[in-house]
Amino acid sequence: MSNNNYQVISNHMGPDGESVDRLYGSPASGGSMELVNRDYTRYKGGIHKRAITCKDIDKTKFRSHVYVTDDDRWFNRSGMPINKPTNLVTQNENKKEKEVEKEIEKNTVEASE
Repeated sequence: MSNNNYQVISNHMGPDGESVDRLYGSPASGGSMELVNRDYTRYKGGIHKRAITCKDIDKTKFRSHVYVTDDDRWFNRSGMPINKPTNLVTQNENKKEKEVEKEIEKNTVEASE
């Protein structure tokens, strides 16, 4: 048996070996989100889902999401802490997108009649 050095990868330990905040839950299947603080206590504030715009490898834009807490901590879709994204979808962008979707839906209904 060789004496190899291994780096331990964990869902609650940061790169420096210190504990990190971590989101758990399954909101996609109707469950709730829960934040476990780095000191292993449960977060009592709100957790909100925010839309972001991303680019695929072929530069195609798509939407994804992140989570933010009431005290302004940000998490990626896998629940790991991140810096505040610079690609957040604004309310204005969201409104324009919904208007375009309604127009497309209206045109599709009219075309099928």
